[in-house]
Amino acid sequence: MEPDYQNYSLQELLEARSSIDQQAYPLRYFKICQQIEVAASKPQERQALKDRDFFSRLVFVKVITSLLSIILASKLYYAFSEGYISWKGNTDYFVQQSPQTYYFLVAVHFFFLGFFLVLVFTNWWIKKQNA
Repeated sequence: MEPDYQNYSLQELLEARSSIDQQAYPLRYFKICQQIEVAASKPQERQALKDRDFFSRLVFVKVITSLLSIILASKLYYAFSEGYISWKGNTDYFVQQSPQTYYFLVAVHFFFLGFFLVLVFTNWWIKKQNA
């Protein structure tokens, strides 16, 4: 029994093409490729695929920036509770010994924390990219 590829969405056709054995079923593979060309010419199918790619990019970026925000927030917490901040993992700057460098590094961490939080809670940057 042959599957009816005309009822498949573009995403389903792409998945079917990637999972079919081209050597064992060349006629089926050819039919899938033809149906992909037909489906790709439909604007609603292309938009659905574009929306899916947009969503996956959005989720990836938000997860990464959330993790970076957590790391920066923990570094700032330790900086204020312990009185020193580390830079590049092996150099510690204490507030009593070098206050200018300490406060500069705290400000840099706050800046990037704010930037990452804006990326997590807004979508302005991705809208700009799609325009």
